[in-house]
Amino acid sequence: MLVLAPLTVAPAVGESLLSPLSPPGWSDLDSAAAAVGFWVNGDRLCQIPYDPVALEALIQQTAALWGVSVAAVKRDAPKWGDRFAPNVTRDTCRKARQQAKRLGIL
Repeated sequence: MLVLAPLTVAPAVGESLLSPLSPPGWSDLDSAAAAVGFWVNGDRLCQIPYDPVALEALIQQTAALWGVSVAAVKRDAPKWGDRFAPNVTRDTCRKARQQAKRLGIL
């Protein structure tokens, strides 16, 4: 008789399912805040007119996906935006607008 059991891969305690996707040395909070930092720069540097309600919902979803608090993400996102700001170009802004349109946050 052959018995098949599902194989479950669980993250380590204190990690989200997305943790393996983080760059080496990054915490789940770093990854979530860096993602939101992209939208911070979209607002600050690219003047993208985000819909505040839709953006808030996406920030909450991002925090939930990474298993971190919304408050912590909002606290750290501007720091990540500052870190990435020197790399923002006209092309980056164009891509950010396209992403915002796809995500429905305009």
